[in-house]
Amino acid sequence: MGVTMRFLRDEDGATAIEYAMIASMFAIMAMAGFSYFRDAMSGMFAFIHDTVIAAVPGGQ
Repeated sequence: MGVTMRFLRDEDGATAIEYAMIASMFAIMAMAGFSYFRDAMSGMFAFIHDTVIAAVPGGQ
């Protein structure tokens, strides 16, 4: 019974789990942000590509 109570009162693993949950929240937020800005970034790079091609003599 003493081992069981000591296991239930031990909080060392709780801190690691909390840090893992915080890290996973940051990862989820980063993925959501990347998917939100994906279309805008794609359009920006397409504009830069087209501008550079138009500026280069004999461009495609």
